[in-house]
Amino acid sequence: MPHETPRSLEKDGYRAQLARYADGRVLLRSRQGTDMTAAFPEIAGAALAQLPAHTGLDGLSDLYGCLRRRTS
Repeated sequence: MPHETPRSLEKDGYRAQLARYADGRVLLRSRQGTDMTAAFPEIAGAALAQLPAHTGLDGLSDLYGCLRRRTS
């Protein structure tokens, strides 16, 4: 969306990095390096099920949407 800035997009989510390791570990961390993996087990589970080993992703995650679905 050309009218949106990267900062405005973060109002509905978190900037995060995800790492899927060969030994089966998944790490989801914030831009500041805080480990958020335990807070979002559905994302960690999906990464294990769907991503190949040695995969790294960096981007905006709709973690806010995950939290909303848990409480509804």
